[in-house]
Amino acid sequence: MSLIKRERHVTDAKKNLIKSFHVSGIVPRQQMNIFGKLHGGEEQVGFHAQHLRNVVRDFRKDNLGVNNAQAGLDLLHRLEEESGGIIFIRTLIDEEGRLKCLLWVDPRSLLAYKNFGDVVALDITYRTNRYAMLFVS
Repeated sequence: MSLIKRERHVTDAKKNLIKSFHVSGIVPRQQMNIFGKLHGGEEQVGFHAQHLRNVVRDFRKDNLGVNNAQAGLDLLHRLEEESGGIIFIRTLIDEEGRLKCLLWVDPRSLLAYKNFGDVVALDITYRTNRYAMLFVS
């Protein structure tokens, strides 16, 4: 890592290029390599890889609107209704209208519970990622 101070501003044109790269599936490390080749080395790019990752993070956050989340929840509840009770889904929404908990039990798991009566509980707070997003498959 270079000790040369770089500006921390990513221009709008570069942000648009980063977003296009992201949508195309190009990972941040490869994006920095491309910017480095365009500018004669990564030291000449004008920002660090972390700044690039911040642009990608903000882009994801802006495109993960409430409507998309609500549409996903609506789809899950519709699947539950259409399954005739075969799929079990429960949600818990906090006082600010955000999804706090989601439980989805598929038919195979329901059958296993009926046959064996056991439940496996997972602590999903262990090793949360930097976006504080939890997921258990």
